[in-house]
Amino acid sequence: MPICHEMMRDLSTHKPQPGTVWWAWAAVILVLSSSVLRIRLRPQMPKSGHALVGHIVYFVARLSFVAATATFSLVFINHFGE
Repeated sequence: MPICHEMMRDLSTHKPQPGTVWWAWAAVILVLSSSVLRIRLRPQMPKSGHALVGHIVYFVARLSFVAATATFSLVFINHFGE
């Protein structure tokens, strides 16, 4: 958060720190390596005869995620907008 606040104050004075860049590269490498491993290992999905129940559960899960992120965004924007 301090980097975000610094950039919001004045973007022209922001200077990237080497430590931040290394953490960002580490995160990129972890994400890409886990993606490659998942593609190579490709676990078999369990077979189920209840496709409708699966679709309903998937829809509710996505809906709850959207509701949670929308609530967080609303609180975050209202809090820092003052």
